Amino acid sequence: MKEDNFFMKKAIAEARKSRLFPKVGALVVKNEKIFCRSHRENFGIKSVHAEEMILLFNRNLSDTSLYMTLEPCIYRNDGEKSCTDLIIDSGIKKVIIGFKDLNLKNSGKGITKLKEAGVSVSIVSNGMEKELLELLGAGYIQKHG
Repeated sequence: MKEDNFFMKKAIAEARKSRLFPKVGALVVKNEKIFCRSHRENFGIKSVHAEEMILLFNRNLSDTSLYMTLEPCIYRNDGEKSCTDLIIDSGIKKVIIGFKDLNLKNSGKGITKLKEAGVSVSIVSNGMEKELLELLGAGYIQKHG
C-alpha cells in the first residue's frame, strides 16, 4: 500500500540516526499520522532496541500500527523481555516490517510469534531493499547473511 511505503521510508530515515549496526528504526502510526518514533541506540553499557524504546514509554497502542525496518527480536542476550513479546503485550494489532532478520536465531520467528498472537504482519520493502540492507551493515550481513 502507498501509505506503507511512505511510513517505511520514514522508519528508514529514523534508523539512519542510529550509531549502532544493525541500524533499526521504528515508528508508531495512529490515524495515518506518526505518533512516536525511535531508533536503536546505546545508553552507556546497554543497547536499547528501537521498538523497545517506543513500547516502554507508550501505553494504549491498540489502535496503532508499528513500522520497523527489521523483524523484532524473540530473545535478548541481556535477559530483557524480547521486542516481540513487548509488541504482543502492547496491544498493537498491525506490524509492518522492512526486512526479515538474517540472524538464524531470530529469522522469521518474530513474525511467526506475532501472527500466532493475532497480530497482522506484513513485509514491505518495495524498491527499498538496498536502503534496508545498508542499515544492517556489512559486518552484520557477513556474520548472518
